[in-house]
Amino acid sequence: MANLLVLFGNILPAYSPETIAISGAILFLLALLLAYIYSDLVKIRLHGWIDPWFRSDSNFYQISQAWIAKHGLL
Repeated sequence: MANLLVLFGNILPAYSPETIAISGAILFLLALLLAYIYSDLVKIRLHGWIDPWFRSDSNFYQISQAWIAKHGLL
């Protein structure tokens, strides 16, 4: 473990903060994509967040009610 800290302690300062931020964002998006592909729970939660009315028997009642309270019934 200490070897990894020494390795990353020597490598990371060589990169600019922008490069580190971009590579962190890319790794986050890659992890999100893999979680979406391999986890049914992530798929259900993401679809429920994007479109709370996509299934009539869903548990996204709070999201739907918050949308109606903020924007009214469209």
